[in-house]
Amino acid sequence: MSSTKFKLAATVAGVAVALLGTAAQASHFRGGAMVASVSASGLLTVTATSFWRTNSVSDIDESGAIQSSQGSLTQVGAQVNDTSDSRFTRVTSTHTRQLTTTGLTTLSASSCCRVTGPSNSSSNTWTMNSSIFWNGQTANTPILFNFSNVQPEVLRGTAYSGNLGAISGSGLTLTYDQVLNAGISGQPAGFTVNTATGALSITAAATNGPSYVDNGSNIGADAAFSGNIKASDGSFVEFEWLFDGVGALSNLAPTVNDQIINALVGDTVSTTVTGTDDGQPNTTLTWADIGLLG
Repeated sequence: MSSTKFKLAATVAGVAVALLGTAAQASHFRGGAMVASVSASGLLTVTATSFWRTNSVSDIDESGAIQSSQGSLTQVGAQVNDTSDSRFTRVTSTHTRQLTTTGLTTLSASSCCRVTGPSNSSSNTWTMNSSIFWNGQTANTPILFNFSNVQPEVLRGTAYSGNLGAISGSGLTLTYDQVLNAGISGQPAGFTVNTATGALSITAAATNGPSYVDNGSNIGADAAFSGNIKASDGSFVEFEWLFDGVGALSNLAPTVNDQIINALVGDTVSTTVTGTDDGQPNTTLTWADIGLLG
């Protein structure tokens, strides 16, 4: 696996700059995350990514509006289903709410049930959580996180190395943990998250173990893992997904993190663009032009 990032500076000629990447997918509920941002005027926007069984696709918001400590959120537009991976469907959706008070706003969504896997049971209700801080005056994008950075395939007999690939759009310090999401009985054997960098690793000895044996009833749902990405202002994003134990890695196309940057006409913006090749190991990414849309 190879990952890289570089700085982009541009003068905005429209209201927003969009950096577009690619997506992947998942099963019944196979995991997800809710990534929040807030405008200077207090408009909260949450991008929810969730993974589902291909023949039972829903939305992280399936049981009603995502709840926050300031009330429910409203979904904006239709969910987008990505079915490019035969193992799962990846669903993205956008949700908003106007905040009326400052400080930390918490977010939560829950429903039934997880896909059956070695580290979880299909009878378990799932819950996803996150939070965001707003000071009442300035915009905040504390955590930018895209599941496309996470290589789900674990090659048996070989050490796994990956990264959550999160960055802070507000220049905050990020830290990480691998606290179990409610309903997951244990992390996959040999799996660790570096608390300072977000690097993911699994020992070679562990990848030959029972955590990474093929799940015959749910393709690709071999080992559930979870944790939190935490910003220094108290904001956090909980993540949950599944590893797929394989005999040979797929040679998939590189991905670039999606980013949406809100700015005024004439502003100069600077951001870090991240990308990952989640196919063969020890590959190098080379960069060409990136389009600015908007």
